[in-house]
Amino acid sequence: MRNHHQFYINGQWVAPAGDSRLDVINPATEAVAGSIAMGAAADVERAVAAARAAFPAFSQSTREERLDLLARIGAAYKARFKDMAEAICEERVRPSRPSPVQGRRVPGWPISTWPPPH
Repeated sequence: MRNHHQFYINGQWVAPAGDSRLDVINPATEAVAGSIAMGAAADVERAVAAARAAFPAFSQSTREERLDLLARIGAAYKARFKDMAEAICEERVRPSRPSPVQGRRVPGWPISTWPPPH
C-alpha cells in the first residue's frame, strides 16, 4: 500500500496543515491501494510563498542552468520509474507490462526521452 502524507515545499518534505486524507482505490478490486494527504488553503499559500521567493533567482538563471535542473529532475523520475509506473498501473487498472503498441512508454508518463535535444 502506498501512503503519501507529506508535501514537497521549498525543497523539503513537510506535513500538511490539516489531517484530511483521501483513499486511493484500485478500480479493478475496489480495495484501498493507498492514501494521500489532502491539501488545505494554508498548504497552497505556503507553496506559493516558496515559489515567489525562489522566482527572482530562478528568473536570472541561464539556459544551461535550467537544462541542468531539468536533467536532474529527469534523472530523479528515471530512478523511480518502476515504482511510479506500478502506481499508475494500479490506479488506472492497466497491465504493468507495456503492450507492443506502447513500447516502453507507460500511459500518462510525461517523459518519453531524456535528456531533451539541445
